[in-house]
Amino acid sequence: MLVAVGAEEEKPAVKPRATLEVKPSVVEVVPSPVVVKETRSEELSEREIEEVVEEVVEEPAGVARPVNPNPVQVFGWREWIYVGGEKGQKFLGKLDTGAYTSSIHAENQEMFERDGQKWVRFEITWAEGEKKQKLQLEAPLVRTTQIKRSGVAPEHRNVVKLVYRMGSRRMRGEFTLNDRDNMTAPILIGRTDLKILGWVDSDRSFLADQKIFR
Repeated sequence: MLVAVGAEEEKPAVKPRATLEVKPSVVEVVPSPVVVKETRSEELSEREIEEVVEEVVEEPAGVARPVNPNPVQVFGWREWIYVGGEKGQKFLGKLDTGAYTSSIHAENQEMFERDGQKWVRFEITWAEGEKKQKLQLEAPLVRTTQIKRSGVAPEHRNVVKLVYRMGSRRMRGEFTLNDRDNMTAPILIGRTDLKILGWVDSDRSFLADQKIFR
């Protein structure tokens, strides 16, 4: 094939390439589960969100304490409590799950020794309506505890061991001796005894003699 000098070589026509329209793909990002330490009503900035977010840590499930299958007696939040002697004299008692140690109203405390052990002699004086009750008790001293309050000098209180009865239940427990004149009852039964006695119905009173079991 002969080609003339100076003549441009005819190139075959090139077809234009088709232009493809590429649409940007949308990727949905699913965030990892997070635990937020606190919740506020106002919007949090990104920096604040980073500060309160932490990794999820799997914790072992808590194990519930087994429930005693034996029947448990139910008492009211107020009960008659008998102290002093075989039959005893009854005083109003409050069953308080918020108190750890039981306490009893005590006046005219006097320390003495019996068989080489320290004892405390004291009186319970309490007015129930127009009737005023008075009883003298003697009990072995367990310890002396110190009560500290803000702005007030520390107060020392004697702790004794007393035998008492509630319904048909006869108990021996530790009682703090203190002035309960401004309280609703001269005797308070705390958790140390309640865990042995049974359950407390916070809506009813004087259930001990009814012998209700659950």
